[in-house]
Amino acid sequence: QSYINQGFNKQYFILLIITDGQIMDFKETQEEIVRASGLPLSIIIIGVGNDDFSDMDKLDSDDKPLYSEKLGRHVERDIVQFVEFNTYSNNPDLLAKETLAEVPKQMVDYFVKRQVKPSDPATGQPYYNYYEVKKEEARQQLLSQGFQNEVIQDVFGRGIPDLKFTNIIPYMQGAQ
Repeated sequence: QSYINQGFNKQYFILLIITDGQIMDFKETQEEIVRASGLPLSIIIIGVGNDDFSDMDKLDSDDKPLYSEKLGRHVERDIVQFVEFNTYSNNPDLLAKETLAEVPKQMVDYFVKRQVKPSDPATGQPYYNYYEVKKEEARQQLLSQGFQNEVIQDVFGRGIPDLKFTNIIPYMQGAQ
């Protein structure tokens, strides 16, 4: 948690666990997952072999959110994806798809809950500022090209098709 408070709030981690058997300390594992559910983390568990992986499905908690009796609370968000390797061993593409299926949503859920907005890697500016700056630059260029402010605002209000100025001009000409 202190790691997040030190300004590393735009990093996200994926823990991959490959196992060939059952969990011997299920309650403790469940508690740690509940505790970690507020961190920028996804946990992917791949079960290899023919063991009974029913406890892994419980940790995946797609049907019922995990609860820690010791902590007295449920997971903040789903962070676990369990995949049984044997089910997809003959189809590597489907194995990859299923293994990573929940990570995008888990990651977005984390950042939305923390109100962390993505930023442009080149400028470091949050995208919403970047977008507004580009929109104003385009507006000024369109005004200098003779477009009326009301038309520009109307088109922008409907959504800008592309922030590249060269693509906005033909679009704007069709809007007049």
